Amino acid sequence: MSLINGYKKFRKGVLISLVLVEIVLSAFIYLESTAYFGVYDIIEISITFALIFYVFMLSNDLEDYENKEIKEGYIAKISPTMLIYINREGSLEILNGSYSSLGMPTNMNAKSFKALFSLKEWEKIENIVTKSTSKKQKTSGFISFLDNTGQLKYLYYVAQVAKRYKLDGLLVWLFDVSETKSQELNLTQLFHKYRVMSYELDLLINSLPIPTWKRGIDGKIIFCNQAYKDLIQKMGYNDSSGNIPEFNNFFYEELTKDDSEEISIKKVFIIDNQPVILRINEIKVSGEGSIGYCNFINEVEQLEKKVIALNNTLESLLKVDANALLIINNLGNVAFYNQAFITLFNLEQNSISSNLSFSSLIDKMREKGKLPEVKNYKEFKWQQMKYITEQTESEFFFMYLPDGKTLKVSVIPVQGGDTVFRYENIIEQLAMGRVYNEHINVLKTLVASYDYAAAILGHNGRLLICNDKFIKLFDFVDSPEEMHFMDMMLAQEKAFQSVDSYQNYKNALTSALDQRSNISIALQFQDKQKIEAKIEPLPDNSIMIKYINIV
Repeated sequence: MSLINGYKKFRKGVLISLVLVEIVLSAFIYLESTAYFGVYDIIEISITFALIFYVFMLSNDLEDYENKEIKEGYIAKISPTMLIYINREGSLEILNGSYSSLGMPTNMNAKSFKALFSLKEWEKIENIVTKSTSKKQKTSGFISFLDNTGQLKYLYYVAQVAKRYKLDGLLVWLFDVSETKSQELNLTQLFHKYRVMSYELDLLINSLPIPTWKRGIDGKIIFCNQAYKDLIQKMGYNDSSGNIPEFNNFFYEELTKDDSEEISIKKVFIIDNQPVILRINEIKVSGEGSIGYCNFINEVEQLEKKVIALNNTLESLLKVDANALLIINNLGNVAFYNQAFITLFNLEQNSISSNLSFSSLIDKMREKGKLPEVKNYKEFKWQQMKYITEQTESEFFFMYLPDGKTLKVSVIPVQGGDTVFRYENIIEQLAMGRVYNEHINVLKTLVASYDYAAAILGHNGRLLICNDKFIKLFDFVDSPEEMHFMDMMLAQEKAFQSVDSYQNYKNALTSALDQRSNISIALQFQDKQKIEAKIEPLPDNSIMIKYINIV
């Protein structure tokens, strides 16, 4: 502006000089005036027109110079960021900064510049141009676009009518706020996530059946769940905030002590007209008060006793189980074994500790020669270890030991990550099975040789053996073997002459199965046959029924 002021002073000097010349010349002409239009008159007129033209030209030059000086000097110097000037014809002119500094296209014109704005934002700018008043000549807002690198760019703009600076057009300042805007968006997203998590946490805590609360550093309750509200209401406190004055004072004093990290007290309350012992626990949270919860000691102690009793019962049952049992906990260590396991694998009692790993136990079993002889022991051991790390469903496999035993090994994963191994010596079972089959074959031969109807009911209540005479007597279409005795009696009902005779037979057979005693009963059939039914228990807990004709 100093240049403008100097130029104004120069213009003022020139004008004063010209006016003085004009005055002097006019006075001289007046003194020398004649009736004729002389040369001095011509000179005076010429100087006057020259003076007027010169002043007019100087005014235009000064206005152009002022515009240029304002745009390129004063305004540009005071602009802290990019400044764009848009004149009435729509031409763009950068007064400060560059397009590239803001990631904008370098060939920007008025049309492409306008395209950066939303319709709403550009309408705000047009309003200050067309409807500007002395109080409303400026507006501001945000624009966004993809820069030359494809990154989203945010600019804050301030648009102002240029009349204030004696310019005919619009000045637009642009500020790069991309980093701030990104942080704002991130904070908005984080706040939204926080709101969702806070809502879910609130639902979770309120669904807990255990009374839970948060105490502030002043000792007052600032949050509590529904279980806590229900509890204090039953205790006779109606404060919706959940504050119990005597508790607030007590816990505030305790929690302010430097050496107290957790406080636990027992206190008797009257709840629903019944004395109840509550264990109240509060855990100190550094600088934020405490978190508390409580439980009913009566219920907890009863549950603890039940759990201990169940564990003792289970342990007793497992110890007397005839099969070898081994339990590996979720850490991969031995948690339980019974005497049958020690005997089967010829191990010393003191060689298995509670912290012995399953891997080490497998090695001990191998040392005793109680594992299958395999070519690749490392692979065999790896497969055994997989049962405690990857098994999710019950499974069994067979182990053939060097001493001739065949073991059926059942692997049972249980809740909590423990794994139960059950080892059965199936050679003994197979031997017993062969003896039993031989016994059944003898009975079949015996029953088939009878000249009267006969049948054997097994200990499970099913028809085990019958001869052809039995099938003919009761008119069975197919062999009734494996039929349950209740179904067998229903099929036999049609053969009896009367309901009473059938009912007596049914009662006798049921009683014989229940009491394992000898029973003899006379039966009357539809075809006038008189039959004596003899029911005799056998050593294997089955019963034989003989149907002998009475002559």
